[in-house]
Amino acid sequence: MDIDEQMKWEWEKAEKRRLWEETREADAQARERQLKQARLEAHLKRRGESWLDHTGSLPPSGMMASWQEEYISERAVEEERERERRLAQAEDIAGT
Repeated sequence: MDIDEQMKWEWEKAEKRRLWEETREADAQARERQLKQARLEAHLKRRGESWLDHTGSLPPSGMMASWQEEYISERAVEEERERERRLAQAEDIAGT
């Protein structure tokens, strides 16, 4: 194998690796979105069942939207707290 073939082979190998990593990242993001959606749907189902058990009727459509906004807001706060905790932990490790 001469140097040109070797360089071409290395370039092709690097390109395949880059494409594989992009695909892997996209798949991981899609799984994360699906998991978040499933959690939201489970939360809304539990809230709807609780409402039905308590009132004997289905919740108004606006109530479901309100619960969804509340859930998303709570998750955003939790994610921010977790990000801050990890940042503080990294700073502690870097400082010692």
